[in-house]
Amino acid sequence: MNRILAGLAISTAAVSMAAAPAQAATPKDPIATLKQQFRPDTGVKFIDRVTLQVKGNKEYLARRTGAYEFGTSGITASDMSGTLFPDQAREEKEQFGLGEPERTIRVGRTAYLSGGVLSGRLEEGKTWYKLPNGPAGGVVGNFAQPVNPVEPATLQALLKTGKATKDGYAGAITYRELYKNSPWARGNVFPGAKMDAKTLKSVIKWRLTLDAKGLPSRVVTSISASTILGGKPGKDTLTSDTRFTDWGTPVDIQAPPADQVTTKFKDEGTDTPELPDGPILSGDQVEALLGK
Repeated sequence: MNRILAGLAISTAAVSMAAAPAQAATPKDPIATLKQQFRPDTGVKFIDRVTLQVKGNKEYLARRTGAYEFGTSGITASDMSGTLFPDQAREEKEQFGLGEPERTIRVGRTAYLSGGVLSGRLEEGKTWYKLPNGPAGGVVGNFAQPVNPVEPATLQALLKTGKATKDGYAGAITYRELYKNSPWARGNVFPGAKMDAKTLKSVIKWRLTLDAKGLPSRVVTSISASTILGGKPGKDTLTSDTRFTDWGTPVDIQAPPADQVTTKFKDEGTDTPELPDGPILSGDQVEALLGK
């Protein structure tokens, strides 16, 4: 597995923030409003759009859809599907092992990954790879939204670092602060992967929009592209724009059928993936995918 995931790094994506129209006065206690949604077998849906701007060229880096299932104390399960470089031709992506869409189900603290870089690499007849303490966002999640305001601890960390706006809150937070305060963010890292000092110091600019009920409806984050591509910080940015819909909708996320799950790879036996430090893709590779 180390071979399969070589070159992947812990990073997250984000974007320059566009103002959304005012929807509601900022509630006095958005955390209490959020917790009122925590009822078993209900949840919320979301969609991500991640944009990469390099040398003045803007392209979609990732697209993702998913849902969170709630229990009485917060998120208990998640189901996400995503694709990296969705607008690029398959043959351009396959040279970097990015040709297939990926789906990740996480129930409790166990993640199940299917597709993506694992396509065709699992033992015969199996379609899901089981990873205890695995990341909810899978590989695509390394590029997707770093901030999850559906988690009370994350929302609280944002409120500490931001200021009220006409339709929510806005501010900036470092990865170090985010990981210190957010169990969700810490749990979205691959086992064995380490966050380097540069990334921990990186600043995430964020804007949170609340709906008429005072619930998160949108979060937009922005970070320097150098966080994942390496090199000196510049004007290049990563943008992640997440919209939340259908609060309170019935959600029932289950682990995949046991007969479709494995912890083994073809001719490799059981393995535990570990990610090396460093950028997931070099600047040259990204430019190659973008056709520069």
